Amino acid sequence: MSRLHTTLTRPAIHRRSAILAALLLVAVGVVHLIDGPASLSDMAYVGGLELALVAAAVPLAVLLCTRPLPALWHAAGALCTLALAVFVASRTVGLPGATEDIGHWGQTLGLVNVVTELAVIALAAYAVLLRTSRRVGPNPS
Repeated sequence: MSRLHTTLTRPAIHRRSAILAALLLVAVGVVHLIDGPASLSDMAYVGGLELALVAAAVPLAVLLCTRPLPALWHAAGALCTLALAVFVASRTVGLPGATEDIGHWGQTLGLVNVVTELAVIALAAYAVLLRTSRRVGPNPS
């Protein structure tokens, strides 16, 4: 019975995870939309990267809501991992020509950024592992 129950509830869990990930991706987009235009005047390529992240995150959020395919989960996880890596680099070693953010870990937008991106990464990993475990199934022994 528990296996039947698990099988029946996994699609609902998957759908809720997709909606939550989509909302978090929109939050990632909003954070970078707030910061991106100001970055354009300071360091054009940094602002361009932030706006490119918005341009990728929002459509990805919509696609995850409509059809949470494995490739979309991988894309969401990869996008946020890459964005988080750039954020960490900007706070540790700095970006080329942009070292003013080194050590500024406590900025509100930065903290929101880290939390939302980590949450998307975690949800993407969960969704991929859930799908993999469903495909593999329980051990028949």
